[in-house]
Amino acid sequence: MPRQEVASVLAYAESTGVDVLDTAAAYGDSESVLGSVLWPDHHFRVVTKIPALDPALDSIQCISAVHESLYSSLKRLRMKSIYGVLLHRAADAAGANGARLSKALQELKHEGLAQKIGVSVYGAEELEEVLENFVPDLVQLPSNAFDQRLLRNGWLARLAALGVETHVRSVFLQGLLLMPASQRHSAFGHYRNEFDRFDRFCNEYNLTPLEAALGYVRHLPGEATIVGVTKRAELEEIVRAMEAGNVPPLEAYAALACDDVGLVNPSMWRLQ
Repeated sequence: MPRQEVASVLAYAESTGVDVLDTAAAYGDSESVLGSVLWPDHHFRVVTKIPALDPALDSIQCISAVHESLYSSLKRLRMKSIYGVLLHRAADAAGANGARLSKALQELKHEGLAQKIGVSVYGAEELEEVLENFVPDLVQLPSNAFDQRLLRNGWLARLAALGVETHVRSVFLQGLLLMPASQRHSAFGHYRNEFDRFDRFCNEYNLTPLEAALGYVRHLPGEATIVGVTKRAELEEIVRAMEAGNVPPLEAYAALACDDVGLVNPSMWRLQ
C-alpha cells in the first residue's frame, strides 16, 4: 500500500474507534511503514510478533533472540514500548524451552517494553501445550462462520475464564467467505456444499457475505477482531457491515460449522 493510503486508513480507523493494530516482524516492511506513518500521540494498541525461533537454539539463545526481536521491532515502529508481543509460532512456547521462554516474555513486561505477552495459535492442541508452561495475557486465534472449533469445544469460554484477552483472526477465512465461486481456487471444488450452505444462509437472512461473516464474530467473547485491508474504502465497508443491525442468532450459524482442517486451516491448503 502507498504510505499516503496507509495514513488515510489509520486516520479513518482512529476516527471510528478502531484501536488495535496487528503487525509482525514477518510481515514484510509493515512495522517500518507503521513507524513512519503513525503520529506521536496516537491511541492505537499495537501488537507485534516474534518470528518462529530456530529449533537448534538452546534456551539461552532463544531468550536472547526474543529480546533482540522485540528491540528491533520497537526500533522499526519508532516506539519505546508496545501493547502486546506474541510468539508467532505457538510451538516455541511448548516443550523443554517453553518455561524458560515464558520467563523471557515476562522479563519484557517487567522491563516495560510490552504490556501483554502471548501467542498466536491455530487450534486447541497448541493452546493445551502453551498452558502447560504459562497462562498468556493475550492469544490470537482463528475463528469464522466455518471454523467454529474453538467456540464449540469451549476454548473461547475457557480463555475468557482465565482472563486471557483474545483477538480473533481469519474471520473471512483468508477471503474465501467473500469470494465469488468463479474466483475460488479449484482446490476448494469439493467443498461446494459448504459454500452453497453459506450462500443460502446469506439469502435467508438478507445479508451480504461480509455482513454474514462479521455477524458471526460479533457473537464471540473476544476483545478484538483482526481484519486486513488494502485501502480505506475497504475499511469503510467493513465498519458499515460490522454496525449492521440484522445479525442472525449464534444458533443459526451452527449449520455452517465445518471441522475439516483441509478447509478451515489455511496452513493445510494445497494450492498448486
